[in-house]
Amino acid sequence: MRMTIRRLLSLVALSALGAQAALIHPEAHAQIPGTESVTAVFSVNSQIAGYDPSRRSLLFYSWQGGALRQERSIPIEGSVAGVTSVPNGYAVATGMGRDNLSAPIRIVVFAGADSKGRVVFERSGERNQVNTILWQDGKLWLNFFTSKYITTIGYLTSSQSGEWTFTETASVRMGDSLDVVGDLAVVGRSYGDIQGQDGDLLLFKGGERTLLPSYRGVRSVRVVGDAANHRIFIGDGWHMNYGQLAQGRLSVVSKRAEDSRYTLQILDYDTATTDFRRLIPFRSSGHDYIAAQGSSSVVIYDQLGVSPKKVIYRQDSQTNLMDLAVAQVSPDKALIVIADQGLTTFEL
Repeated sequence: MRMTIRRLLSLVALSALGAQAALIHPEAHAQIPGTESVTAVFSVNSQIAGYDPSRRSLLFYSWQGGALRQERSIPIEGSVAGVTSVPNGYAVATGMGRDNLSAPIRIVVFAGADSKGRVVFERSGERNQVNTILWQDGKLWLNFFTSKYITTIGYLTSSQSGEWTFTETASVRMGDSLDVVGDLAVVGRSYGDIQGQDGDLLLFKGGERTLLPSYRGVRSVRVVGDAANHRIFIGDGWHMNYGQLAQGRLSVVSKRAEDSRYTLQILDYDTATTDFRRLIPFRSSGHDYIAAQGSSSVVIYDQLGVSPKKVIYRQDSQTNLMDLAVAQVSPDKALIVIADQGLTTFEL
């Protein structure tokens, strides 16, 4: 009991110290004119990419002189589901959207200043939806639906001849969130193997599949660290009865020091949201944070959980589409961009 009390007192002291050191004061900027039709935003290194379905274009913005300025625009076929940087360019994932339910899944790679791009992967099926695209250690990782409920996880690699090959690593029901570190792929599932069953968190390494601790369905996954030493931030607590049972939880899954098993720690239960559907880590003023997009708000959390959370944005109406991206504009400064009937920025 004495050890427990001593540990609690030390945690309280650490929390107080961390709260004083890690408080953030985001500087909000006015909504950017002419961006009212941008419905999705993506973090691409120090830039922000925005998808404008009305113009069927992907717009690239940079932070210059305290303002978000558009640098280029490229035409896009299909609804943009993801953008990621690749060596000497970037890759764009497109698929079905409100204006085109039959558009196929396409992965298009743009090299340098090329505005046309090259299709390196295409697939058409029952549900042409890409959930994740990301570049990691020479592999272009994808998470997409191959049917109404089944998701496929794998990666594209290019050969010296320039051809791209897809390698499947897993196929699971409703595994609609993914992050990768080294040879580890972490998949969050909104629902389980049986209709109505709670989802879970899965770790894939080689041919092995490991169930990690989580609570109910997992709506978002983000890994911080490397393959040997990492923490997995998850938005768990999801339930199909989101009006009454779903919980907006932010949790972290970490390896135990004494063995290779993982433990689950809840960082916050936000009763104002039904889920956290996007998590983006960033660094500001010497501290590490997580930007979390809820059902109607954007919340900033200290990654260590020692300083108070800060709600930086709330939607006026949930009938609008909202999206979130973060650009690390310098090693110690970040720009948060929120799409909600126009782009709004917060400088940290």
